[in-house]
Amino acid sequence: MDPQDRPPGEGEEPGLVPPYASSHFLGFLRERDLAILDVRRGAAPESRRLLLGRPGGTQVAWVVAVAHGPRENNAVDNEEQVLRHAHRVLRTGLRNSIPEVRERIEVYSSLDGLLLTAVPGLSVGERRRTAQRTRELLIAMPRWIGGVWTDSASGTARTDLGAADVRSVLEQHQPIPRLEPAMDAIRRARLRIAEHEVPQTLTHGCLCPRHVTHVEGVVGVDDWGAGAIAGDPLRDVGRFAVGVAGGRLPEVLSGKSAFAGEIRQFLGAVLVHTPVPPQLWREVLVLAQLELAMESLERADPNGMHLLSRAVRLSRALTRTR
Repeated sequence: MDPQDRPPGEGEEPGLVPPYASSHFLGFLRERDLAILDVRRGAAPESRRLLLGRPGGTQVAWVVAVAHGPRENNAVDNEEQVLRHAHRVLRTGLRNSIPEVRERIEVYSSLDGLLLTAVPGLSVGERRRTAQRTRELLIAMPRWIGGVWTDSASGTARTDLGAADVRSVLEQHQPIPRLEPAMDAIRRARLRIAEHEVPQTLTHGCLCPRHVTHVEGVVGVDDWGAGAIAGDPLRDVGRFAVGVAGGRLPEVLSGKSAFAGEIRQFLGAVLVHTPVPPQLWREVLVLAQLELAMESLERADPNGMHLLSRAVRLSRALTRTR
């Protein structure tokens, strides 16, 4: 891709239209009195999201999903397919919580984007995650997740949460006595989870607090570029819980605080929609953390080793709970 054709990267000043935007896109913005309020990295690799709204405002009216790499790795096509399927199978209330595809739009001279409606409550600017907001989100999400699973379920399959990454870690691991308990815990966590079949459902692929809005009881879930029409729902559950817990994940796993209780209650309320016993909530967290760590390492993310180290520490804690 020619440098002049590339989409903007994160960190470009919001509100400025990039000079390499197509005349069609510039006309679209002028006709609707819109500006680019922010540019965000997409959930899928090599994708970006342009958040559009009134100049100087904070409320997002439209989102444009664009690719930022080779077209054969185009998350735009995947997001369109996933969202069109979602709007066919989900009930009205759930359809209103996700973006709606409007049209393909030429954004740059050699690259088109996907014009989407903004989910309820999507805005730009700093939004601090307060304890109250986190609690409300944990209460609201089980109903949303359960509804999506019920409406979109299509057959069952053995859960593959952590499968590839557990194999990778164990194959690359050099025997170190002090790490053996953690490695054994990872292995046994995967074996316990692998016994269960789960419904294959519509999945987001990167479900985490930064992709979810919750305003006056209304849930909105943005950025389905990494989604799947029939995926493993435990992956969404684990990643969402890990994202909410953040650095407090060891505290959650030990289960000795009110916050840990809230995470456990969330997982129990979601797992009830699957054949997976609620007592395996710790395994879900450990394997989700491991997957996120391995993905970060594959992207050469400097935070990858920290995430992997955390997964190992969590595995050690897991051995003390059995």
